[in-house]
Amino acid sequence: MNNYRYFLCILGCLLYTGYVSSQENFLLSGIQQYELRNFELSANNFESYLKIVPTDLNVKTKLAYCYKSLGQTAKALNIYESISNESGVDSEVFFEYGELLRSQAEFDLAKLQFQKYSKFNPSIGEYFMQSCDYAMTQLRNPSNCNLKNLETNSSSNDIAPIHKDNEVLLTDQRLGDMTIKSVNSNELIKATSLLLNPNTPSQVDKVLLEESAGKGNISFNQNNDLVVYSKNTVIDLSGKLSANSPMAIFIADINEKGSWTNSKKFPFCIDKYSYAFPSLTKNGKTVYFASNMPGGYGGFDIYTSTINENGEWSAPENLGTVINTPGNEISPNLIQDNLYFSSDWHNGFGGLDIFKTTNYGISWSDVKNMGTCVNSTKDDYNFILDNEGNGYFTSNRQGGKGGDDNYVSLKLKITNANRPTQIRETNISAKSPFASQVDAPKSQIILDDYIDVFDDPELSNIKNAQDVKVYFVQITALTNFTEKMEERFKKYSKYGDIYKVNVDGITKIRIGVFPQLNKALTVLKELRKTGLKDAFVVGDVVDETRMSVFIKSGSDFTNTVSPVESESNNYKIRVAEFKAPDWFDASKVNDLGRIEHWTKSGITIIILGAFNENDARETLNKIKSRGFKDAYIVKEEDGKLYRHD
Repeated sequence: MNNYRYFLCILGCLLYTGYVSSQENFLLSGIQQYELRNFELSANNFESYLKIVPTDLNVKTKLAYCYKSLGQTAKALNIYESISNESGVDSEVFFEYGELLRSQAEFDLAKLQFQKYSKFNPSIGEYFMQSCDYAMTQLRNPSNCNLKNLETNSSSNDIAPIHKDNEVLLTDQRLGDMTIKSVNSNELIKATSLLLNPNTPSQVDKVLLEESAGKGNISFNQNNDLVVYSKNTVIDLSGKLSANSPMAIFIADINEKGSWTNSKKFPFCIDKYSYAFPSLTKNGKTVYFASNMPGGYGGFDIYTSTINENGEWSAPENLGTVINTPGNEISPNLIQDNLYFSSDWHNGFGGLDIFKTTNYGISWSDVKNMGTCVNSTKDDYNFILDNEGNGYFTSNRQGGKGGDDNYVSLKLKITNANRPTQIRETNISAKSPFASQVDAPKSQIILDDYIDVFDDPELSNIKNAQDVKVYFVQITALTNFTEKMEERFKKYSKYGDIYKVNVDGITKIRIGVFPQLNKALTVLKELRKTGLKDAFVVGDVVDETRMSVFIKSGSDFTNTVSPVESESNNYKIRVAEFKAPDWFDASKVNDLGRIEHWTKSGITIIILGAFNENDARETLNKIKSRGFKDAYIVKEEDGKLYRHD
């Protein structure tokens, strides 16, 4: 009996020793990989360790950071939420949690975390609280733009847009050999025709895809006889630009055949620091770039250097505190007198936002955020403009094809003009329902397409109207309107609900509701093709005391619920949700079905439908393949949507 007890005691000791040894191995391996920034292996070890020691706050903190760095947002949020209220937690948890919430457009919740952080670091905490306030204010004023994910994007990190010969060139990695495509002419240019040197094997595609790990860029001067580019000297395991992945700038001549010759490293590069995102001015005499070299104001700062008559580059000059911050500033690009760059510190929406400042000789103007037309809560950088004023840039935002994608934003510019204050009644009669009714301001949408847009005069009497303003297309205004006239407008119900607005004996007939101006403009364009040449877009609020729906429709982008055609076709797909609807690229899914915008607590939910159940499942697979991994099927019942698995 005593021998049996002795055996059990020895067995228990061995098991405990193995248990402790395994525990220590997971912890040590996790910390080692964490310090090497190999977050995937680190996370695996920390997960195993926490199964044994589930209360270790320090390891939980490190695991949350691993998930955050790996883009496993849901897992990271779950841990940050649980540890942020524990006593003794590292103050950096509040900042990291706030950053992550900001990346999900949860600006109100992020502000609370930055407020906690401000007790330990007042200047930084209060600064980011202010940034959250800025973002929430901007989201109440959506930009007028059209965003598109470019067809050249691949499932991996895509290379920055290239500006050359007044054209925007994009790389297309899906065609085997890397190909450069001209945006305007769709001409394909083989990258292999741009050799770095006839005597070396290094080619442009190798530099951009392999040696730059997708983070490099190219910039030409106007004469196309000089080029600057950047590439990694060491690849960081996390794949991110950081002090652990130094980059260097190279400058090369371009001969008559287009080959790059005499490639030399920028003389001021120091091996253990990064020098990246070079951009040449048109005359090729000045280069702007980003670097984390010593002596800056934060992480990466923007510098400039000029070349003299002897071909010698001047010592880099920091652009100063108007532009550079305690954060990171990268990807500068000077277009005329405007410098476009990205920053993760200036007031923005999260991650890297794109900003603009204007040069006034010896000084720069105040930095201005480019707004939701360009920026998202993720990283947005590499901004350039084409000759039509369309902005091309790189982003890792939700809904991309994979990694960093390139986007174009076609900005809508509405001219400042006096808004009409009343309807001109002289040309209105019951016999002429589509007579001209307003003198509306002219506005340019894209190229030669002109439109009429103005706000309803009633908005001036409504408090905070601009925060809840939506858009309608007004097709006519009538005196002596009767119910018998309603039937004539039924054919337009396919574009939206038909409203009548009664003001001072005039009945205005409008189609809506459109939360986004761009959608209202699209419908306006279609209506004008039907002969409604005098229709225009009007901004207003939904006010049941002045307006009512007399013909219902399941119109796109409407806040009202469309009637279900049949019980078998009441399946829809919840695609995604956005705090700013401008961040949604409708071109990625509009070929799959009707798009609807549903709003809830200030969030715009993108819904596609309606389908029968089989078609819904087939369409869901297509939507997920286009980057919307979290999409799912919903079922509409009694004006509400329910998840259907």
